[in-house]
Amino acid sequence: MEISEFRKMKKLQSNHFWYMHKRNIIKYFLGIVQPLREYILDVGCGVCADVDIIEDTIGADINYESLNMCSSKYKKVNTDALNMGIKSGIMDIVLSMDSIQHRDIDERRYLQEVRRVLKPGGYLFINVPANQFMYSSHDIAVENEKRYSRIGFRRILSDYLDVEYIYTWNWLLFPIILIRRKFLDLIFGMSRESDLEEMPEFINNVLKRLFQIEFYISRFVRIPVGVSIFAVCRKRKHI
Repeated sequence: MEISEFRKMKKLQSNHFWYMHKRNIIKYFLGIVQPLREYILDVGCGVCADVDIIEDTIGADINYESLNMCSSKYKKVNTDALNMGIKSGIMDIVLSMDSIQHRDIDERRYLQEVRRVLKPGGYLFINVPANQFMYSSHDIAVENEKRYSRIGFRRILSDYLDVEYIYTWNWLLFPIILIRRKFLDLIFGMSRESDLEEMPEFINNVLKRLFQIEFYISRFVRIPVGVSIFAVCRKRKHI
């Protein structure tokens, strides 16, 4: 991914509504499954935007420049997600936030490697972009090779881990994002940049509130459409 995209992530990660909501989802499910937190690995961590809520996390990424943008409070490993060189069966939690879908990633080898480093009973928290029909210039800019359906993604995950929770999120903004990404691409042509951008504080705060409402509703009703898919998986204790 272009270094300019990492710089945008670094600039926006602390207060942008999308990053904040994704961290809230991680925090919520940590409270539900209550895993051990001694060894936590963030695979494809980028600029470490997703781990502010968890101390003592190891950030792993193949991009050395993005790792240099991570806070000095995180341990960092410059490594390939398909061959991490980490001892087997030592991680309590693996975070995979929007990385498995990237160009040049073999999703099967990726999940095999995640399963290898997890302890028996350890958890994978994974987020991916949803709905292939939404593929746009945004995906090209962030080097996404694909987007997933919830049913198809569950099937892939189930070959390697037990899927305990899976749901589609960012459905309140789904129509707006669909129009922006698909129709504006048709009208103005393909952009070279992602649609991640800074916005006025008032709008950002409104969107934070909307995402809180969406998440509350999602606890009781599973909405079939959305922009992202989040899943919590567990490595079987006995294989």
